[in-house]
Amino acid sequence: KALLIANSTRGTDASGIAYIGEHEGKTMVMYRKDALSAKEFVQAITDEEWIKIAQSPTGMIHARSRTKGTEKKNENNHPVMGWGWVVVHNGMISNDDDLFEYYKDDKREAEVDSIAIPLVLSKGENLEDSIKQVSVLAGSATFSAWNVQDRDRVILARLGFNDLYMFLDARHKIMYWSSAAVFCQVMP
Repeated sequence: KALLIANSTRGTDASGIAYIGEHEGKTMVMYRKDALSAKEFVQAITDEEWIKIAQSPTGMIHARSRTKGTEKKNENNHPVMGWGWVVVHNGMISNDDDLFEYYKDDKREAEVDSIAIPLVLSKGENLEDSIKQVSVLAGSATFSAWNVQDRDRVILARLGFNDLYMFLDARHKIMYWSSAAVFCQVMP
């Protein structure tokens, strides 16, 4: 909760979370997102749901500042999902419209530039090849991507000069990452 609220320095227009959970007896990537500030979002989630989130071995959180695409359309809020990928992103992908023109058979489900990330990742035949596809993205961004079929691995990427902070809590065997320096203030 503190980490999400700290990352609200990145934006207060929307917030979201993705994590591994159970639904109808199946283990899957669960998500929740809304046009709420991080503080409002944290308060909107029940204690029971936070317990489930805390038990997830992997998760992503995001606080959004509206740029391209209104936060009133929830598909524009993060995490963005498409083509079997879950992505959170800070920065700007400057060639998203060009990529959707090039891959014209792929329907654009959101207006945000972030949706170009799962689009290009989906062009890889395996994780390594998907990572290579990132080279076609233009702009300056930090992002995290998670393939829903390979929930044990997360891609962290930095394009251009955006920051990427990573912390290892060796005692609890947890790795955290953020694109905001304020993150350092809430880490144990």
